[in-house]
Amino acid sequence: MNKIKIYLLTVLTISILIMFAGCSKKEPTTLTIGVLPNLDSIPMILAKENGYLGEHIELSYFKSAVDRDTALQTGNIDGTASDLLSAIFLKDNQFDMQVTSKTQGAFAIVTTPGLQADAIKADTSIGISSNTIIEYLTDIYALSQDMGLNKVAIPKMPTRLEMLQHGKIDLAMLPEPLAHAAVLNGGTYVTTSDAIGTNPAVMIFSQASIDKKAGLISDFYRGYNQAVDYIKDTDRETYMDVVMEKAGFPPTTRDTLTLPAYEHASLPDESELERVNKWMLEKELTKQTYTFDDMATPQFIE
Repeated sequence: MNKIKIYLLTVLTISILIMFAGCSKKEPTTLTIGVLPNLDSIPMILAKENGYLGEHIELSYFKSAVDRDTALQTGNIDGTASDLLSAIFLKDNQFDMQVTSKTQGAFAIVTTPGLQADAIKADTSIGISSNTIIEYLTDIYALSQDMGLNKVAIPKMPTRLEMLQHGKIDLAMLPEPLAHAAVLNGGTYVTTSDAIGTNPAVMIFSQASIDKKAGLISDFYRGYNQAVDYIKDTDRETYMDVVMEKAGFPPTTRDTLTLPAYEHASLPDESELERVNKWMLEKELTKQTYTFDDMATPQFIE
């Protein structure tokens, strides 16, 4: 009888252990990154396509920054390529997130066909999107040239590009590769974000995702850095077709688009945040002065 009791107790114990083991086993977690059709998406696209990100990290493609930011705030994506202005707006709206690195997006001012860059004068019209990185870069450029441009608010980028090409505005600030598409259609480069000397493009992740998925975010950055090395070591002909397809870039830009000199992930300069914050305070877009520690974490930078 005692042997039977011992046997039953052993079976019961094993059953309980198996049950708890099954309960503690979690389903694989997915990390979802939002990307727009900009140049800073290229290392992410190639990291995914080349298998550097593994099966639990996905990219979600967006056509507009508004849709991207909504997806971040509602938890449909964990992180995204964005900019410091958007990050400050999110902080102001009590959305808990962190800047985790800078990215290498590119922007440019382009003329309408037939207008030469040296013909720009005060009150020349320029198409922008208000209260965004586009207007920020435009103001920094105008200040550097001691020039008052006539800013025309055209929020939708395709509309801005179309108005530029039809002479409805003299200039437009556009992200690459749309700026390059405008040049191929007869426009002229006036300046670029690199020449202006400021670029507040960054990666941001929600704090909830940082708390719950830190391992996957670290995996994302390892894959990102691998993709940067791949771009440096590989003829662009090898990967441009997949980039054009996934990012949805204008087909005409494939062969002549200049890519940034991509670098391993690193944090933005503190001075970049200070400059953006100052501009937003002056325009009364925020009432807060944020420190670098308020906005950014070095947790994922190797």
